[in-house]
Amino acid sequence: MSDIYDRMDPKVGAVQREFNRKRLAQLKAEGLERQRRLRLVAALHCHPGPGESGWSDRRRT
Repeated sequence: MSDIYDRMDPKVGAVQREFNRKRLAQLKAEGLERQRRLRLVAALHCHPGPGESGWSDRRRT
């Protein structure tokens, strides 16, 4: 697979490629964490507590 890094100086290309790999892994981890939190919040909202009927209460206020 040829990419922009192959046309660079080999050392620079390797460093850049490694940096991007780490960055992608970090972004993926953050994305998964955010999804997990959103799911948690959605779950809490969808299961009304005692004396609440869920979303309809919130819409009326």
